[in-house]
Amino acid sequence: MDDLARALGDPAASPAQLRTLLRAELEHGAHELGLKRSGYQRPVTVAVAPGLVAVAPVSPQLRADPAAVDDRAWALVAALVGSLVAAGGDPERLVAGELDGHVALQAPGGDHELVPLAFEEQVAGVDRLRARALTVPELPASDLREPIGDGHPLRAAARIAALGGMPADPDSVAQFE
Repeated sequence: MDDLARALGDPAASPAQLRTLLRAELEHGAHELGLKRSGYQRPVTVAVAPGLVAVAPVSPQLRADPAAVDDRAWALVAALVGSLVAAGGDPERLVAGELDGHVALQAPGGDHELVPLAFEEQVAGVDRLRARALTVPELPASDLREPIGDGHPLRAAARIAALGGMPADPDSVAQFE
């Protein structure tokens, strides 16, 4: 068990301690996503909090520019979007913003405690990526706004998930195009 997982299980852990540990996990994940195989020694971490606010170790520029991330980073985010919707989040209210230099997402209306299980299913088929989702008490994301453009891939991922598809799986995406 790593430091963040231990701290999340410790009722005495302070919010500042959790945020510091999460920041370190996100930096580790951002580094891992640049490798040929990501998360094999230690999984790439995404986090989710009440209100279905989530964060992934990917550039927050994704909200405005889908080309700002590579394929594996996109697959991680697509799996996260899929898990937010699978946990009951409203796909039409998906917004994106920033937390500590990483992309933050919110799809209000669901149960954040369901996201780790949904994420496990959503990310299972992504090639050369091992990742996990953890629940945290809070994620103070900022600048949460709608993705730019109706055809933005974040919107498409949410819509595909709402139809029962797996937005991180190209075969599943092809069925809904």
